[in-house]
Amino acid sequence: MGGWQSGRMNFDPSSAVSGVRRWFQRRALAFKLMGVAVLGLLLFIPLGMVRSTLNERYARQAEAVGAITQTWGGAQRVAGPVLVVPYTHLISVMETRLIDGRRQEVSVDREQRGEAVFLPERLAVDGTVTPSMRRRGIYETPVYAARLEISGRFAAPGFDFVALREVRPQWEQARVCFVISDLRGTQGDLVVSGKFSKKTDHGSW
Repeated sequence: MGGWQSGRMNFDPSSAVSGVRRWFQRRALAFKLMGVAVLGLLLFIPLGMVRSTLNERYARQAEAVGAITQTWGGAQRVAGPVLVVPYTHLISVMETRLIDGRRQEVSVDREQRGEAVFLPERLAVDGTVTPSMRRRGIYETPVYAARLEISGRFAAPGFDFVALREVRPQWEQARVCFVISDLRGTQGDLVVSGKFSKKTDHGSW
């Protein structure tokens, strides 16, 4: 009858620790890169919160500026003055008419209207701009008030450039025009005054 032979395996803790240490040393760069990546991802959280707050502030500032603009007026552009003179002229059109019981194409004169625009011969603009601040809540924006004096001189209008038939200027309907981009920004009445210093065959200017 045989007997059992027992044995005992020797375990060295120091060798196990050194093995684990060597394993970590071989993968140290990978762990460092993983740590940097995790820290970078964690930093995106506060950066996203800051960006969201900034976008909200920008949006509210834009709303405040828009509300101020609604009452004060937006950017102004003033163009002019120009002299607008309406005129009439004749054109020939073909019409079908019944002549001696037969339909025939005949040329007929028709009157049409147009407008001629004249730029000033001399123009001077003098003005002052006064800045100020307008506030809405915690936001404020600069606004500007301008007082302009525009003076000019128009030469006697001529219609030699119009290659049309029987041009007849309507001098009594002539007008001086300006273009203002946003009338909400105007304060008070817009006053236009002038005097006529030249004469044409059709009237004084």
